[in-house]
Amino acid sequence: MSEETNVQEEVVTDFNLENDFKVDPLIPNGNYSGNVVEVVFKQDKACIQWRVTLDGNGNYMSDGETPVDGATIYFNNWLPKKGDESAMTPSGRSTKFQSKVNQLARFAKGMNLNMNSIDIIKEAIDNGDYIGLAVKVKIETSEYPAGSGQFKNDCNQMVAA
Repeated sequence: MSEETNVQEEVVTDFNLENDFKVDPLIPNGNYSGNVVEVVFKQDKACIQWRVTLDGNGNYMSDGETPVDGATIYFNNWLPKKGDESAMTPSGRSTKFQSKVNQLARFAKGMNLNMNSIDIIKEAIDNGDYIGLAVKVKIETSEYPAGSGQFKNDCNQMVAA
């Protein structure tokens, strides 16, 4: 039997997009409890990405069926990049460098973490020090792309529980 035949046998052929399509359920806007399950330093994107699994909330997503607990959400810390020292934020109040450093400092304080340097952060990630931290996250819904009628959940705030 060829590889093409094997793949063909695995494809589900009994579906109808018009009848079977369901919008992914969304987590209602609000504050939720969760636990950090993964932290990745993404050098190519200049960010620290935190993956949080929601736990202990006891409610349901927008479809009324899917539990919020067990869902995952991502939070990003954006790090300064080369050129941010001279690039201004859209508001024109500070450089992108200063804005990103200030945001990280506020985050570290809210999480009760020492994130004083990239070396300290990388070591904590490598050692798994952040895994298992109990957190509170604020989840909001946004339309993306704007005007598309498609919605997603965002997490723009995370603090220690």
